[in-house]
Amino acid sequence: MASLKEKSVKGLFWDYAGRLSIQGVSFFVSIILSRILFPEDFGLLAMINVVVAVSTTFVDMGLSSALIQRKELTEEHFGTAFLLNISMGVLMSLILFLSSGKIAKFYNIDSLETIAKVMSIIFILNSFGNVIRAKLQKELNFKTLTISNLIAAVGSGTIGIISAISGFGVWSLVFQSISVPLIGNLSLFILEKWRPKMRFGITALKELWSFGFKMFLTSILENVFAQLDSLIIGKAMSASKLGYYYRAKSLQNIVYAHSSSSLLSVLFPVFSELQNDDERFKNVLYKSYNIVCFISFYLVGLLYLTANDIIIILFSERWTPSIILFKIMAMGGFIYPLVSLLMIVLSSRGNSKNYLILGIVKRLVLIPVYVSIFFVSLEQFLYINLVVSLVNFYINISFAAKEIGVRRSQFIKPLLPYLIITPAIVLSINILAGQVNTNIFLHVSGLILAFTLAYYVLNVLFRIKGLSLLISVTPEIKRYFNRIF
Repeated sequence: MASLKEKSVKGLFWDYAGRLSIQGVSFFVSIILSRILFPEDFGLLAMINVVVAVSTTFVDMGLSSALIQRKELTEEHFGTAFLLNISMGVLMSLILFLSSGKIAKFYNIDSLETIAKVMSIIFILNSFGNVIRAKLQKELNFKTLTISNLIAAVGSGTIGIISAISGFGVWSLVFQSISVPLIGNLSLFILEKWRPKMRFGITALKELWSFGFKMFLTSILENVFAQLDSLIIGKAMSASKLGYYYRAKSLQNIVYAHSSSSLLSVLFPVFSELQNDDERFKNVLYKSYNIVCFISFYLVGLLYLTANDIIIILFSERWTPSIILFKIMAMGGFIYPLVSLLMIVLSSRGNSKNYLILGIVKRLVLIPVYVSIFFVSLEQFLYINLVVSLVNFYINISFAAKEIGVRRSQFIKPLLPYLIITPAIVLSINILAGQVNTNIFLHVSGLILAFTLAYYVLNVLFRIKGLSLLISVTPEIKRYFNRIF
């Protein structure tokens, strides 16, 4: 039987390979769509996605996290979660359908009513896959999840591109969004033979709910505040402004997707397994934290440095207003991956009470930030948000340090070398690159090469832990890769 370490490496390999492939497909699709459609189209979809993203939390209600965190599970636990998910999916679809007119009135855009009605089906489609995905994640079976997600990315992307070329405008984005859960869940049920039993048990629900309820409340807070920016920008400014913001934000998500999302998907079930072994728990946490620091700061520096060239090359000059927005977002791109890792410290150990308290505290701090959107420019709002995000990061460090009984400096010290070398490299290369006149493709290639070499050399010279730890786990991933191929 495979050890936890072997299963973790296997899960990390498949999840990261999958995310890399899916991000590649999605990125290619977004490039094509951005060149065909207008910022206003993306802004309209973002307005509806505000409601969809928040409401999706009510479908799962924290039960997926509870299934992954709980050590002893029966078929009744899975069946209860599945039946409740389906019921809530139907309910949320009905609510969005009936509320579509009020959403259109809120934004004062009539076309949003029909878009909202069609998008309402997405809750039902999503609800069928939550439990089986939680089971596969708990088992670290990321191979099946990866294949399913890749099929969904290719299928939905194809639908979106064909629709855009055919002149469907914003509807091509709607069709693409709906087809993601439809294709993904269909392929998942074909690939995975396991099916949840149709059993509903009050006792099973109470056992899951004791942990899941606080996770559910925290998820509501997270989703509401994660979407508040789009909601307020769409209301206070315009669909095109929101479109530029949406494009910049989607690029920022690359930092998270490629720096830590795979690692964090694997670490939640791993940490849950190690929750009673403090020494191993801390060891895995410190290693993971340092690796995420190394990768996050590399991507932050690289994306900030190449932002102008990347946006113009990929999306055309139509999207130039997104450049400054993306640069400001990129400056804080290291925060979210590290915050997500620290949140897992609480959730994996079953401390959903502190998880909820932390979520409330962080969101209260954010309220003045979102109010500021009505009084400042979009760029000024992002600078304010960056400062507050750093404050929230420190709050996360405090909670995580207290949970495992260590000093806050354990999480602050690994950041210091990166906070010095990354800006120094970016500033130096910017000064040198400004004196070179060449075509845009050679320019961006030179920036990528120069930053990568400088970042690697300085990490070696200063013996920063993240690089050495990343190198230390590479042989195990390589051995697994060789066994597959």
